[in-house]
Order: sequence, then C-alpha cells, then structure tokens
Amino acid sequence: MKYVDFKATMLWKRIDVDGFPKIGKYQCVDLFKFYCDKVYGIRLNKTWNANQIRKNTYRIFSPAWKRLSILVSLRQWDVILSIKWEFWHVAIFDHEENWLIYVLEQNWVWWGNWLGWNAIRLKGYPRRFFIWVWRYM
Repeated sequence: MKYVDFKATMLWKRIDVDGFPKIGKYQCVDLFKFYCDKVYGIRLNKTWNANQIRKNTYRIFSPAWKRLSILVSLRQWDVILSIKWEFWHVAIFDHEENWLIYVLEQNWVWWGNWLGWNAIRLKGYPRRFFIWVWRYM
C-alpha cells in the first residue's frame, strides 16, 4: 500500500483497535497498531502506550526495523516518538515544511468526543517535539 493511499483512507476518521477506554478511546497507539497491521502485517496485542514502543518493550520490532535519532533525514512511513505528555506520543511521519515536522496522528482529547477532536489528522510540530524514529529498513 502506498503512503498516500493509507493517509487518504484514514484522514478524519478515528480508530480504536484495542478497546482500552481507561485513558481515552482513540489513542495514538491505536493508529500505530492499525498501521502496523495493515502495512506490515504485525499484530500488536500488548502495547498500550508510546513509551513501550520507544523501548520496544514487547519486542514488536523485528531486526528489519532500526531505532534512529530524530536527526536523521526522515522518510514517509517512519514511526516517530515524543516523550511529551504522560504516556508519550507516537505518530507516522508525513513531511517536513517550514521548520515543522508534519505527522499523521490520532490522539484522544478529554474535553470532547466530537469526531474532529479525536480524528486522525495531519499536524505540524517543531522538530524538538520528537526524539526517536523507528524505520523499517
């Protein structure tokens, strides 16, 4: 599947893969799990938050994946992680423009359940927001 096709089918939808409602229904990890399943055929059952992805806690990444510094030249499909927020954040790299890293992301917000707040979206962040990259080689 091409990245542009994946992005086009996912934008402004929301997804709850694991049914884990304790910290919010539509999490960044849900999009990550869906992405891994649809693009790489990797089914993830144990991963609950982004810091487990960064640490590869449950050995979800095979040797075909490499953990890189954010200082590398990013590529579409790269999985990028931030240590911001309580459980960190995971997103899929889209492009870089005007000093911002644009990612495909989903993140539940506590103040509403309206689709727009919880939907998968393209959002730009300063480069310093992200710190690690997982890349399929």
